[in-house]
Amino acid sequence: MGKGIAGLALLYAVAWSFLLLPWVLVGENNLTGAEVSQVLVSLPAVAVLMILIALYRRFPKLLVLLSGATMLIAAAIAFSTDFTLAPTSLQLQEALTGVVGDSNLGEATLWPYVFAALAGVSALLSLWVATLPVSTKARVDETGANDTRSIWDEQV
Repeated sequence: MGKGIAGLALLYAVAWSFLLLPWVLVGENNLTGAEVSQVLVSLPAVAVLMILIALYRRFPKLLVLLSGATMLIAAAIAFSTDFTLAPTSLQLQEALTGVVGDSNLGEATLWPYVFAALAGVSALLSLWVATLPVSTKARVDETGANDTRSIWDEQV
């Protein structure tokens, strides 16, 4: 499961990097995905954090599934939202035209759909990673070699 989580983290990072590309074109200005939606910036970060916590082997399958659900939510938001009507885009359009409420200048690019597709694929991949067996070689038993009670008993 460790290699699957590493691959999943890499895929989440690649999807996260698509937020830095221009999602809305307003005149000669570009707005990136990170500028038009702060929620989409935080969702991949939460997903990466979940799978890193899963490496500590505390509910690993549940955390991997929850990270996939988080990326699925990010994909749904990116696919269903018109980012040309985002407040940042409207503010830039109003600054360029001087007309309040004018939303004709914003032009959406294909990058939100690429992000949504990649986030959806990573959510499906998280289902596969959750089915992988959890490796037990690094797991330490509570009564195993790290039990220091016998050392304290010898000191008395």
